[in-house]
Amino acid sequence: MTSATIATALITSAFLPVRLEGPAAQAWFLSVYPAAAAHGEEVYDRLMIDIRSDAPEIRGESAMRTVRSTTFDGQLRLDVFRNDFDQFAESYILTAKDSVIVRRVVNDNSRTAVAVESCPAESLLSTIRNSFPFPFAPWHVGERTILEMLTDNQVVIWHVCLTIDPRHGCVCEVDWSDAGKAAVPPYGRFRFAVDRGWVLLSSVRMVSPRYGSVVRIAYDDHEIDDIPVIRTSEHSVIQAGQRIVRRRFHRESFVALESSPETFDTTVYRIAAALSPQVSATTSPWYSVIPVVMGVCLLTVCVQGWRLESPPESVSSRECPDRHSENVERNRKSRE
Repeated sequence: MTSATIATALITSAFLPVRLEGPAAQAWFLSVYPAAAAHGEEVYDRLMIDIRSDAPEIRGESAMRTVRSTTFDGQLRLDVFRNDFDQFAESYILTAKDSVIVRRVVNDNSRTAVAVESCPAESLLSTIRNSFPFPFAPWHVGERTILEMLTDNQVVIWHVCLTIDPRHGCVCEVDWSDAGKAAVPPYGRFRFAVDRGWVLLSSVRMVSPRYGSVVRIAYDDHEIDDIPVIRTSEHSVIQAGQRIVRRRFHRESFVALESSPETFDTTVYRIAAALSPQVSATTSPWYSVIPVVMGVCLLTVCVQGWRLESPPESVSSRECPDRHSENVERNRKSRE
């Protein structure tokens, strides 16, 4: 059966649920997802979103952030604000010609000083996508797109399952793992809303049966060119089988952009910096967009997780691959 024939059968709801394995699963998924993802990324690449985020485990005002993400044709600007959406404290601006971090600091004389720090473009983009993933979450995992990850030679798609979900319509679950290994840790699962432009609903990455990470994404009825605009995302780690929420993001408002805004021009900030008193190059922990504590926690997960064995107890079976015990038994028999 050709991939085209398989695709025709799968997208017909009368055939659901449908499960594919091995090469057939990978062939079908890669025949339909790339075009959908390209369209979705194109929509999200002309979007301004006002966002509030919090870290549930961190108490106090510093755990809350108010941020604006602006993207247009590959240009990116991320503003971290002091109070609501009034005046930014830090801006991360990335264009084809420039990539900088702009900081505003109110000095002892109540005057605002400006500092501009140039950064390598790739490093700045990677940092933003890894540390503030909300604007990219429907199409990215960390600094890479989902498609880039799943087409990597070191990754194998093991199963594709299409089902009907009462909230999302047709849902596609994709189970994957490292190449050359059975579908046991390290493994993962993506869940996509097929009927809503293949936006990501959730992702799981396990580094051991009891340690890993989870992302859950929600959408509402707001759409641009049939692509839903992300409403919330929740980013968690799994420690000793328990899911612990590290970051939550919530969309306050959004605007679809038809032309490039002037906010990507860094010239005005460089002039202001030249006329300002000197500002420390050290980033304020209050306004910095990079949640260092989350990175430390994820590193701990990766290092400690390999030592434990029983499957996750607090992750939804719809999200987390549930064939660990079956594959362990299969591997045991093959060794015998």
